[in-house]
Amino acid sequence: MITRSKSLHQCFLTSSESTEPQSYQEASQSSAWTTAMKEEYSALIKQGTWTLVHLPPNKKAIGCKWVFRLKKNSDGTIARHKAQLVAKGFLQIEGIDYFETFSPVTKQPTI
Repeated sequence: MITRSKSLHQCFLTSSESTEPQSYQEASQSSAWTTAMKEEYSALIKQGTWTLVHLPPNKKAIGCKWVFRLKKNSDGTIARHKAQLVAKGFLQIEGIDYFETFSPVTKQPTI
């Protein structure tokens, strides 16, 4: 059974602008996705998320990739195009690329 909201949702996904690209090459062909990537990059620079440094000897750089998502309104229309630049941390090997991890967690008694 297809409800009216599902049929509207399918209608909006037929356009090439309304699909999530699977690669940077695909996304770079669209002005909406290019704008989303520029916004994400600008936000990372503004927040000081990372700093460009020289790679230490005998170490390999961690790669990154773009992840693309469509944010939609409750009626299925596109609210915005969202692009995120994420590190490929899963390629690191414990004991070679890192030795310990740190995750700040707030516990209830602390508050």
